[in-house]
Amino acid sequence: MYAVITEIVMDPERQDDVRQFLRESREPMVSVQEGFIRGVWLHSLGEPTGCGVMLFDSEADAMASAERARAQEHPADAPLRLARVEVFEVIAEA
Repeated sequence: MYAVITEIVMDPERQDDVRQFLRESREPMVSVQEGFIRGVWLHSLGEPTGCGVMLFDSEADAMASAERARAQEHPADAPLRLARVEVFEVIAEA
């Protein structure tokens, strides 16, 4: 299993817009990708940052998802911006 970890920086004045954007745009888009298992999107308490952790069946599916995330353009007025995308191999889970 492989994980795609995305880090985002949010507009601190638009927290509700960020939540809506993730629920209505990102989650539905990612959940239909090939090999998708599950995902969680997180907001750092007290900071205008967050991350997404999405699990995929294969390295190829995770890499394809990461490339889609990197290539996606956000409008200048978007409530967040993508700071980083990485792919990890899952070596243990509880």
